[in-house]
Amino acid sequence: MTVAKWAVLGWMILASVVPVAARDIISGIKTTLELVGPPEVEYRRADAPAIRNEPENRWLKISIEYTPSQVRMEPPALTRERGRLRLNRNGFLDGMSIKLRVLVDSGIKFGTRPVYGMYTGEVTFVTVKRDGKKHLAEMFIPGALIDRFSLSPNGSVRRVSKSDFIIEAVFTAAGREIGRYYSGVTNDRAFATACEMVPDNMVSVGGVYPRSRTPWALLGADGLDPESGSADGN
Repeated sequence: MTVAKWAVLGWMILASVVPVAARDIISGIKTTLELVGPPEVEYRRADAPAIRNEPENRWLKISIEYTPSQVRMEPPALTRERGRLRLNRNGFLDGMSIKLRVLVDSGIKFGTRPVYGMYTGEVTFVTVKRDGKKHLAEMFIPGALIDRFSLSPNGSVRRVSKSDFIIEAVFTAAGREIGRYYSGVTNDRAFATACEMVPDNMVSVGGVYPRSRTPWALLGADGLDPESGSADGN
């Protein structure tokens, strides 16, 4: 069994054992795709490098909008456990992660079926407030990685469009799944079917970058939930 198929099988098993109620903690999930050039910066050196705006220098920006379910904020409770103090405070999702698997149409067909490349990645947040309001996360795929898998049959680089991508987003916290979303397909079974057409050598583990590992790391970060560091999904 191929690596891609093992990954699909593992995720399908996980999906089958997660209580539906747990998934309802995160709702209103949607993704927006945009091909963007790197942010411009000011150089003080006379020999400043030119910023290229060529297709291979663009990034795929994946904006993920979601709404945590609202809970009633109870007064914090201070307890002592095994001689150590602990503050119990509800209303927050500590260590919430979003794991992405992104498929890109390679432009190649096997019989009548399209062949895909796969990118995986994960971002974890220090804490997310369960306030019932819209939150935003951003993740990116470098253009050079997109070009790696988006080739036409004659080997030339394609200009990918938003319709070339299929996305699976899985939200987890405290070891359980709390939300799941698909873009480009309707459900996990359709996504698994698409994954059958991912060759073993067309999987980029960690190819979806959290914002903290991109040139956008510090731009507008005050309006986003704080990332707790980078993590590469597989």
